Amino acid sequence: MSAEGNKAILRDAYDAVFTRHELHRADEFYAANYLDPGVLPQPGGLEGTKQSWASALVGVPDLRVAIVELIAEADKVAVSWSLEGTHLEDSPGLPVTERPVRFTGLALYRLAAGRIVEFVAGTSPMSSLRVGVTQKVIADRSTERSKALLDEVVRLVPEIDEMDRPRLFDFEFAHEPRKRQVIAGADRTYPGLGQITVHIAVSSPGRWRLPCTPGSTGDPCTRIEDFADGSTAYLRTYTVPGTVGHAYDVTLVKPDGTGISVSSAAYRPEHADMPDAPLSLDRVLEIARQITITP
Repeated sequence: MSAEGNKAILRDAYDAVFTRHELHRADEFYAANYLDPGVLPQPGGLEGTKQSWASALVGVPDLRVAIVELIAEADKVAVSWSLEGTHLEDSPGLPVTERPVRFTGLALYRLAAGRIVEFVAGTSPMSSLRVGVTQKVIADRSTERSKALLDEVVRLVPEIDEMDRPRLFDFEFAHEPRKRQVIAGADRTYPGLGQITVHIAVSSPGRWRLPCTPGSTGDPCTRIEDFADGSTAYLRTYTVPGTVGHAYDVTLVKPDGTGISVSSAAYRPEHADMPDAPLSLDRVLEIARQITITP
């Protein structure tokens, strides 16, 4: 199957399954042994995945998913997507809120013999929706706090000006009144090639995630604890799966439990005429230490 053919499969799959909610048609696009490590409950394979999707759709019956960009290289396709809907029905563990639900993300898939066989990396629409609803997301919108973070990011990261007409973004997740995540950054999509990003998140205690596992041989990271203010930093460098682009992630945990996560990455296929990650690991750490906005 050609790269264009693979893109067509993803486009049709998203339209049928995620927008039209025709889960019975998933067999047309996905392999029976489709692998998505994040899918619960069991059984696995496509049947388990469809159960997970159906559960996610219960709370947001008007879900609509749009494809922003499709990028194909060899047997892999990256999908930049956005979704919106309304939490109109009770979900497992969360009564109806009637609030809007909006997410964006980037998902990487592997295809073989005309079928989607594996979710490789990133965030899929259904997993984002499922996590967002069960985590009691109250709001996902641009706020005064997220705009202030974006202003600070633009001031602290002059490299954004070198990204050639980047898209700036800011929004805030309010999982519960005292559990917030404020996000801002910039990205630049190169149509038909790839994407580069700078992403900053400031999170309430317990809302941040480490970019890696300290001491792990599978996904190790560097831990720095000698900061004067008592903060601890976790640093990770890796190659973006399926590409030759690099990614640099830092999570800085403050003494009060607040987490500041800064990442710079490039989805850059081999031979693509586009830049690598906009920031180095040292710059990512430097920026994390300079952020003053609180969640």
